[in-house]
Amino acid sequence: MFAPARRNAGLIPSLVRPTDLYRHSSILQAHASLVTGCSSHSFPSLNPSPILLHRYYSTPNTDPARREQRDSAPSPTPQAKEPKVVLRPGPIKPNSSATKKASSTPSSSKKDTNDASHLHPPPPPSPLHPHDVKEAVAQDLQEAYVHGVFKPPPPDASTLGKWWHTIVQYTKFYYNGVKMVATRAPQVREIRARLKGTAPGPPPTRAEVRMVALHEQDVRKMVPFIMIVIIAEELIPLVAIWAPWMLPSTCVLPIQRARIIEGKHRAAVEASARSGSTFAELRAAAKGDPPRVSLAALSTVPRLAQTDLCRILHTSGFFPRRNIEKQLRAVAADDALLIREILPTKRVGLTDEELADALADRGIPHEGLPRKQQEKLLLTWLEDVARFAEQPEEGLERRLYLVLGYKPLGA
Repeated sequence: MFAPARRNAGLIPSLVRPTDLYRHSSILQAHASLVTGCSSHSFPSLNPSPILLHRYYSTPNTDPARREQRDSAPSPTPQAKEPKVVLRPGPIKPNSSATKKASSTPSSSKKDTNDASHLHPPPPPSPLHPHDVKEAVAQDLQEAYVHGVFKPPPPDASTLGKWWHTIVQYTKFYYNGVKMVATRAPQVREIRARLKGTAPGPPPTRAEVRMVALHEQDVRKMVPFIMIVIIAEELIPLVAIWAPWMLPSTCVLPIQRARIIEGKHRAAVEASARSGSTFAELRAAAKGDPPRVSLAALSTVPRLAQTDLCRILHTSGFFPRRNIEKQLRAVAADDALLIREILPTKRVGLTDEELADALADRGIPHEGLPRKQQEKLLLTWLEDVARFAEQPEEGLERRLYLVLGYKPLGA
């Protein structure tokens, strides 16, 4: 048990010097008592140094007179603080030349900003907040229940049951939309045959021609739409918010269509505010009587202005100059049908939705106007372009001049 103590006791004389033993006597006494009690080795007696153990202390003074004199002595008064001096330099008088230079800087920077706006497109609009997207999807679903497009879930359905019911209703709606595109294909073929003159019958009406064009657009959108439905059907409501151009016309809810139209109108207003000065310069340089703007003049304006003109015409901006010309030719063909059906009687036999679409395709602001004023705007347009029925190219230039004069209502 004490074997480690015996081994360590033999090492102490060689490791500790005698002077250290006397200097640290209190510590060495404890070691010596441990070693002498555990082994037979003898060590010289270690006496503590009287110098180390001597304690000095003072005796308190008990003289009452001296204590009273000490208590009555006045305490030293604290020295008053000197007031802080705050050094604050006065304002430097501006130099007249520097002031003149600074005043000219904002105008120059503003000029540079205006020039740069033609070179760099504006930042895209910020996406909707996830909370807003959730509310928009819930509102679409509620409107579908109200208008009878979807069948509402049972009142006692659980959360899982309501979710499954919603999935089933969306599936039925999209299935019927795809089926509608397929069932109208024979009718579209028959209209095309009459349009080409290879089938007997009267010439197609404007409504039939519009249906053929709409069917062609839906067929192009059908393949990617079906792939999205098969892979992730739950994403279709989000596609209706962020990419409505991907949906066929038969697979869009009424409230989604209203949101799409509102988004196009907002984009047209922003485009007019951004590139209105450029459009005014093109109109000022117009030639002819009535004034016209050639399509070649579009190559002299920045690409941003061309893209903004596409937004006013509600067409794609990927290839702006080509799409502008394509849209103007489509409008010219539609004008020929409307002139044949409307101008003889001056009666607009279009539905409210068809009338709004016709004005939007021509870049005519009409939002919030009563139907009588909308009909007057369309008749004025048709009477203006009817003069160029024999000069189609000049008619395109006249239509471009009219579109460049787009001004939002109330601006």
